[in-house]
Amino acid sequence: MKRFFIAAIALMAMVACSKDDTASVLDTTKKSVSIDITNILTPTKAVTDTAGATNVACTKAEDLVFGFCDAAGNLVVAKDINDAVKDPVTGHYVFHAMSQKISRLYIIANGAGASKITKTNAPANYQLAHDLWNVQTPDVEWDEIIVFGHSSITHLQKDGKDVFCEVEGKKYPLFGATVKVVPNHARLEISKIACSDLGKEYKKIALRSMTFAGTFTEVLGDATTGFVFDATATPAVTSLTAGTGKVWSWNIKPMIAPDLVLNIDALEGNGWRIPDGTAARTVTVADYKPSGIYATSTNLNADGFIKEFLPGEIYQLNLTFKESNMHNDSDALCVDVDVQIAQWVIVPIDPVFQ
Repeated sequence: MKRFFIAAIALMAMVACSKDDTASVLDTTKKSVSIDITNILTPTKAVTDTAGATNVACTKAEDLVFGFCDAAGNLVVAKDINDAVKDPVTGHYVFHAMSQKISRLYIIANGAGASKITKTNAPANYQLAHDLWNVQTPDVEWDEIIVFGHSSITHLQKDGKDVFCEVEGKKYPLFGATVKVVPNHARLEISKIACSDLGKEYKKIALRSMTFAGTFTEVLGDATTGFVFDATATPAVTSLTAGTGKVWSWNIKPMIAPDLVLNIDALEGNGWRIPDGTAARTVTVADYKPSGIYATSTNLNADGFIKEFLPGEIYQLNLTFKESNMHNDSDALCVDVDVQIAQWVIVPIDPVFQ
């Protein structure tokens, strides 16, 4: 399991853009490009999942490489954030005096040392950049994670008129691109597991492990290692957490929302017995429902459940079940749970001038 977060870009610069064609000298041999990175939001992060972990970023704004490509997807020029200025009105990042050849854009970044992607070694075309991102598995170290986004570049208009950008006495046609920059994986986080009515039949249960998507297993413990719900304790223990500032988590390839299975032992003692004499129990989470407003509404089925775990989304789950959700392995009971969904965003930085 990895820990990392991506939060918002914040750079300050000045650029003047004109919405008519009356100012300065028009230069149609070049263009300005305004880039809107849609996941520039208030800071958010994936919660850490190891003891003593601090906030760790997999990508910073200064790591972003902007690959401007022609219609065939071949790289014309690569830039970084230091080559851009920030429009004080829109908050977009604007690159001036760009070649008229460019018609599409990719943004890529990683935090790796020797293999770090920069504007001097940027992928030679869009497809290479996409493939670097697409083949990466979620289990890479945090500083090796590649984030990627792409868009076409189109001439901007306002009120039916072409928009121009005026810089240092010259005016360029202003083109625009909208890009979401994300890793090629989703993340599931579980911050708490609780049994809301423990004590009705089961006095004490031990959470042994969790298995997600039939592949990823987290071994938690048994009756002697602490992951125990105990209705007979004072006070009663009916919920467990991974620890302060920590979660149980998986970084995963995008997939159809899979089952999450809790493997439980029902324990006996203090004069009471397991209801049916069989210790093994499971709780199966089969569906996930957003607990708030979910921006990607097209990713919900007719019942309002999440269809797929999408790249760049963090699914944050407080898992509360009832005794009636616990069943023998041969049973087929399922639980629907509510999840919070966060978006990966870009790490904020402020420029420091010497």
